[in-house]
Amino acid sequence: LYVIGSGTGFFVNKEGYIVTNEHVASICQSLASNINGKTHIFNILALDNRNDLALLRGEYRNRTFLNINPSGAEFGQDIMAFGFPLAENLSSSVKLTRGIVSSLSGPNNDISLIQIDAAIQPGNSGGPVLNYNGQVIGVASSGLNKIQMLLDEESPYIPENVNFAVAAPTLSNFLKANGVKVDTKKFEVNNTKELARIGRPATLQLFCMNTQAVFEELKKSKKHSDVLFEKVIDLR
Repeated sequence: LYVIGSGTGFFVNKEGYIVTNEHVASICQSLASNINGKTHIFNILALDNRNDLALLRGEYRNRTFLNINPSGAEFGQDIMAFGFPLAENLSSSVKLTRGIVSSLSGPNNDISLIQIDAAIQPGNSGGPVLNYNGQVIGVASSGLNKIQMLLDEESPYIPENVNFAVAAPTLSNFLKANGVKVDTKKFEVNNTKELARIGRPATLQLFCMNTQAVFEELKKSKKHSDVLFEKVIDLR
């Protein structure tokens, strides 16, 4: 198997369960991550295509994990998104972006999503979006396709800072349905630096593992451009 792409995930409890996007995990036979200089493999336990969520687990148990806010986001609240954007071009460390909750629903009034203005790039998919209580209020999922909207003959336009995350209540129901217990504890966070200390240790870069043949087929379909690399690489 080769590394054909990457995304982001995060630990949700001390038992080693990891959440990411379905569109990240569904094209992989397994996923891998480099943690403290060692490569760990994670298997796919559950996929939710409708809500773009996936559940992973391996033998590794992380010491830190993120708590979930079961009631979800609040309109206008400050948030921070964690992830590993543009893995082929930027450094391998976790990146964070700040923003607010712009809307409590997504396209077509979809209440399973929230809209955020924190910058989201390819590679951010599956990363946690935290409030300033250190709780997950969303899972970074997608943004409006700028190229597609620019090529719209009727109303060409380049959207700015219009991104979406799977809402925490949707995530909570997904985890509950799969028998995964999580914590809802709040933290006292005074600034961005303190929030970064909470989110960083529990967020990990996920490398999608599959064959060269599958990679070639996926590249032709152009459905997973935010996950796939330009070429396969060996896992090191």
